[in-house]
Amino acid sequence: IEEYSGSIDLSFKITSPIVISNDNDKLIAYAGTENGNIVKINIESLKNDSANKYDIIKIADEDVIQICKPYSSNYFSIITTKSFYDSENYKLTLPHKPLRAALLYDNSASIFINVILTEGNYFYVVEKGRVIKEFKINTENQINSFSLFADVESGEGKILLNNGNRLEAYNLNGTL
Repeated sequence: IEEYSGSIDLSFKITSPIVISNDNDKLIAYAGTENGNIVKINIESLKNDSANKYDIIKIADEDVIQICKPYSSNYFSIITTKSFYDSENYKLTLPHKPLRAALLYDNSASIFINVILTEGNYFYVVEKGRVIKEFKINTENQINSFSLFADVESGEGKILLNNGNRLEAYNLNGTL
């Protein structure tokens, strides 16, 4: 791991967690910025003084909150302070401020399914840039995070979240 020690000076602020992906057998770090960009950083460039340490992809005009990206696929999606975008050129403005997002791949349909949590405990299930399901978790607690998993028996996507002192699993239709 020492061989990857190093740093890169950027002229902008990173506003999202970093996601690591394997792109064409290269480890690439993806980070969202304050001005709506995604920065692609080749991890190899950390261990040498490479002149081309990163590429910039312009996506939006507002802060990128989160990037969702499978480990070995070219697909990615992001949420900003207002909207959802993805690498297939879909854009969706949401009625509530996005907080978190997660991504599932449906092998049977060969499509990516994005699940977005917004203020007010609303969940939006998005396929190909369209909301296919919207639901609200009725609780006095603000839901701040969640995970997605596929049910072992059915293969159906599920949302796992903590609601106060309860751990709850919902299907993608919002049923507990």
